[in-house]
Amino acid sequence: MRKFSLAFVSFCALVSLPVFSQSGNLQLQKNEAFIIIDDLPIYQEVSSGVLKWKDNLVIGDKVTFLNRTWKFKVEGNEREYKLVKSPSGTEGWVRSAYAIPNCQIAAVKADSSTIYSEARDVKMTSKSISNMTIVASLVDGSTADFAKVVCYDPTADKYYTDPPVFLKKEDLTYDQTDLNALILFMTAKGSKDKALRAKFLANIDKNYRATVFYDKIKAVLAPDSPPAKPISPFFGKFTVNDDRVNVRSQPDETNSQVVGQLNKDTAVEVIEATTQAYTVGDLTAPWYHIKSPDGWVFGSFLTQQ
Repeated sequence: MRKFSLAFVSFCALVSLPVFSQSGNLQLQKNEAFIIIDDLPIYQEVSSGVLKWKDNLVIGDKVTFLNRTWKFKVEGNEREYKLVKSPSGTEGWVRSAYAIPNCQIAAVKADSSTIYSEARDVKMTSKSISNMTIVASLVDGSTADFAKVVCYDPTADKYYTDPPVFLKKEDLTYDQTDLNALILFMTAKGSKDKALRAKFLANIDKNYRATVFYDKIKAVLAPDSPPAKPISPFFGKFTVNDDRVNVRSQPDETNSQVVGQLNKDTAVEVIEATTQAYTVGDLTAPWYHIKSPDGWVFGSFLTQQ
């Protein structure tokens, strides 16, 4: 049973995320592990053999083992727990099966990823793991083509922890943008607070719009919003050719917030652009993403240097 405020947990996740390297993961030390399910309870031992809920961990959190393992009975079930320290410094007990050492965090980017019982093509099974599932890719047992993984697939409501299974690496993403966006999304999806969900989506829009999961994230968090405009990297220096030119949160005239204004002759640096032109009033041009202030400017108001 949950004994915490989902809105509070969601807010915490909004302002504090695991930060993965470009290759996908922070390096784990020998006594560290990644959490592989969301809202994992961390318990305090209040008396000999008795645990009480203390906090919750977010999927992808990196915890430190404190060299104690014990079996406790929680809600009628006896299971193995490890004593850990959370990223915020909380010490407590978590289920051993969900704190995975010697691994990398990845996510299924394919529509679904076929499960293999061994790291060989001939060991294909009829089962699969759903798109957008976060997995722990084990260092030991993985090969150049196959990842040996443990995970919880929320779509199928099924655990793949004992034994681990194998997925094709080509079906996975280890990219930090994809992982951080997905962790934000999973936390936001659990909230019924529309305003909070909108803040999560704004965070994803601003920092993780390049994720391969963007369209699916937006379809869930903002189902009534217009489809996202396709964008691609675009680098160049431009000059503003009009006064009081709006800088917007998204490349959209009507469904985005104004985050700043630019005056004529201001020099700006462009880092992205929409892949096609759009019409605003009687003007047609691409939208450009500028570095400072961070936002989008309609191309008719910029002249390339």
